[in-house]
Amino acid sequence: MPTLLAAGYTSFDLGIFAPKDPRLPIIKSLLKRTYRRYLEEGIDYIVFRGQLGFDAWSLDVLEELRAEGFDFQMACVFCFQDQGKNWNEANQEVLARFKRLDYVAAAYESYENPSQLKAYQDLLLRHAQEVLFLYDEENPTNLKYLKEAAQEKGIPLQMLDFYELNQEAENFSKDNG
Repeated sequence: MPTLLAAGYTSFDLGIFAPKDPRLPIIKSLLKRTYRRYLEEGIDYIVFRGQLGFDAWSLDVLEELRAEGFDFQMACVFCFQDQGKNWNEANQEVLARFKRLDYVAAAYESYENPSQLKAYQDLLLRHAQEVLFLYDEENPTNLKYLKEAAQEKGIPLQMLDFYELNQEAENFSKDNG
């Protein structure tokens, strides 16, 4: 399985704004377990959109897995070259981490019209053999368009939803309590 597109809720979607939020260790535990499985199955590339939240948390756990000896590449394909230009200093540091990945590109220089968003989505999916989502059908966001497009193209999806997060929270409490 060469390329995995990873996409999920932003920190804004989940109301997580502090690095000490008690939900983060649970989310990262689920992500680490999920990515470990993908890496053990031989994934070569993981592609992000460079968003705060799921993408940044994934980057955290993947850097840990890389330090453990897993060999893989990470890419960030921003929709726009100027993505994050108005982010605060802490978020600029996250943006800088994405810009240091193995491959970095932007689909467009800046926003001009809505058709760019669909074309960007198509670009991401054109290179993905599977998509990993942190997404729950009962709490839709604009990620639903990416999910629907992946389904239309027949790209396999792995959905991490709130049920799985609750299961992880129960296991996390048992293991750490």
